[in-house]
Amino acid sequence: MGYVDQFGVPLSAADGSGIRLLDAAVSKTLTFHSDALADTDRAIAADGRLLMAHLLKALIYGLSTEKALLVDAQSALAVAKRLAPSGHPRETQHVLALEAWLRGTFSDACALWEDILVEYPQ
Repeated sequence: MGYVDQFGVPLSAADGSGIRLLDAAVSKTLTFHSDALADTDRAIAADGRLLMAHLLKALIYGLSTEKALLVDAQSALAVAKRLAPSGHPRETQHVLALEAWLRGTFSDACALWEDILVEYPQ
């Protein structure tokens, strides 16, 4: 069964139980509101195969200015990478972009994210 998020883009998930929690986390992240990480963790607890939840967690940690949180970002990315082979191609592109970001190759990451936006403008 195919799942989609609040923007109508495809998601990989075991059963869809965490998607609305992920939607809440994304909304909070985009508006700098409340604790998006807590919603992300709830989404992962509801559905550990929700690939974009692991990526969002890695992104939140990766955007932090705390170097100590890079380990947490890498850990969340590692889970996403394990899930990626069965994921949607869009999600695989996000894995590559976040990998580039955490490596410090920001222009590569931004180019990959731009490619995603061109294909999935929602």
